[in-house]
Amino acid sequence: MELSVIVTTYNRRGPLLRLLATIAAQDLEPERFEVVVVVDGSTDGSTEALGESNFPMSLRVISQANQGIAAARNAGVAVARGTYLLFVDDDMEFRKGALRAHLNAHERSPGSAVLGRLDILVERGGLPNGEKRFWRRVDATLSKPGGRVPLSMFYGGNLSIGAKMFRDLGALDSRLQRSDDVEFGYRLQQVGVPIVYARDARGVQHYSKATAECLRDTTVKGRDRVAIWRESPECSAALRVGADSGRGPVLCLIARVIAAVPQWEWSARALGAVPEWIPGSQWLYAALHMHAYLRGVRSATADYATWRAFLGRTAGRLR
Repeated sequence: MELSVIVTTYNRRGPLLRLLATIAAQDLEPERFEVVVVVDGSTDGSTEALGESNFPMSLRVISQANQGIAAARNAGVAVARGTYLLFVDDDMEFRKGALRAHLNAHERSPGSAVLGRLDILVERGGLPNGEKRFWRRVDATLSKPGGRVPLSMFYGGNLSIGAKMFRDLGALDSRLQRSDDVEFGYRLQQVGVPIVYARDARGVQHYSKATAECLRDTTVKGRDRVAIWRESPECSAALRVGADSGRGPVLCLIARVIAAVPQWEWSARALGAVPEWIPGSQWLYAALHMHAYLRGVRSATADYATWRAFLGRTAGRLR
């Protein structure tokens, strides 16, 4: 078995079945790959729908209590039989040839980790559209010949890696809810594993989150970045979790006061819906994200000394 496609899912039965249909339509021979779906505590009938499916490929289903994406991926790896692992999110779909492109990239660059291209289809206007702009920057940056993959642009969906290499490096950190992928990318860089970009291994992500969900993710990211900083200041520095010089004491104090202000969902929804064509809208979106991020940092730093130590060195950059 050459490739194990590991899909983690939580309450997205429809998108999951759409993804599996695009995997079944790949031009890679079915005997060369398997699909392992980890149902991470779904209550929407995903497990039952998979049991009734009839996809023309090896499909195994693992059901577990909800533990988060990192733990779900680790569970998939534990039973995977492929020489290579390909991690996939349940809101993605693949363009034809993507699986073959991953294997071809490993053949061209043995011992590498491979990032496939990821296009974003944003279903809402306003603040969520920032995801589309970010991923366009990622594609433009990673497409440059000979370019190094910045850790802030490393991602876990549409990532393939040798199974032995993954197991030798150790499991994904399940304590991190939104940053387990970049922490793993840091470990790859530390042991000198090349990270290559396979633009023809194309996936498409359907991004349906509203403003409030986007900002909740950013708050969780703030908590994660503090956890990374505590465990590995070197990883935090490699992520460039902020400006080079950090924040001085006055700015640290102002930021802590700002972080204490509640982020009411109704106001975030209204501000996040401001159309992109209005002057200043990008600044507004950035301010909303920064506020959400600082709230996450504050919740993870119990006292002002820790807050200042974190922000004074890292300044809290989001990407």
